[in-house]
Amino acid sequence: MPTCVVCHAPNAKESAHPDDVYTVDCPRCGIFKVSGIVRATREDCLPRNLAVSISHAIRLATDRSGSFPLTLLRDNIETIAAAHPGHGSVDSQITRFIQQIADKTRFVGRHTPFASWDVWASRLGLPDSDNARDLAMALKAEGLIDIVESTSQKQNLKLTLAGWSRFDQLTKSSADSDQVFVAMWFHRDMDTIYTDGIAPAVEACGLRPYRVDRAAHTNRIDAEIITEIRRSRFLVAEVTGERGGVYYEAGFAQGLGLPVIWCCNQSYVAHLPAPSAVAPNMSEPPPCEPVGWMSRMHFDTRQFPHILWNKAAELQHELALRIQMLGLARRPIETR
Repeated sequence: MPTCVVCHAPNAKESAHPDDVYTVDCPRCGIFKVSGIVRATREDCLPRNLAVSISHAIRLATDRSGSFPLTLLRDNIETIAAAHPGHGSVDSQITRFIQQIADKTRFVGRHTPFASWDVWASRLGLPDSDNARDLAMALKAEGLIDIVESTSQKQNLKLTLAGWSRFDQLTKSSADSDQVFVAMWFHRDMDTIYTDGIAPAVEACGLRPYRVDRAAHTNRIDAEIITEIRRSRFLVAEVTGERGGVYYEAGFAQGLGLPVIWCCNQSYVAHLPAPSAVAPNMSEPPPCEPVGWMSRMHFDTRQFPHILWNKAAELQHELALRIQMLGLARRPIETR
């Protein structure tokens, strides 16, 4: 039996197709497709620091809908890994674990289907089975979960009443959600980018875009943003305009373990202060120069793959493909 090209687990099943794409059924990662070149050069394409995130993405896609598996290509691996950043902080691991159990049981007293600690490690974006087991034992010691272990070393888990209470404190971000939170500059010049680019791309994938400025609510705007991000399947961060709120909302989503898809206008140029020319105690206005939005992307996030667009139609096409490629779509997009 071959080993998995992502996590190297034994007993992975493969089936080849004429177009040099292989379908893999891995006991840890789940079901996915992989191009022949990635399969042949796995060590170069899938270094250890990316493999955990990619395994996490595959498992989430498999759990959501095995009929739309991820396809690993040489040019999309880093994008997939960036959209599924892995384990994060201990608090985010705990949150993700409780949410995963709740999503798979739905009711008090029910157990999850039996699964190995390897599978749980993949679901949680953890490096190995020991990490998942240790986290589960800590939650059990806190009285939040119960564990039933079978003789085949597989477990099923359930939330205790205290666990459900903790879950209720977390505004649920369900894997079944059809909402996509859109964080962007609410400038009138960006209206057509949303209406003709982002919104139709999201809708083509069977999902529903949410923009807080276009939603009816009576809550404080900051509370509404936090609540709706938690309810969303993933977040689109359109960073044109370098709005601080967009970066805040994207960071909050990543802290929850939600995928984030980054976008930016690559053609627009404005006469703006160069970042290097701005100082905290300046008494005179800083000099301006032609600057594009790409050059002003924040240092901490520019390493993530961005969809770089010129027009709304281009953004629509690329965003729909990215959503499909990451296994986040609810239905396959129509291709021409």
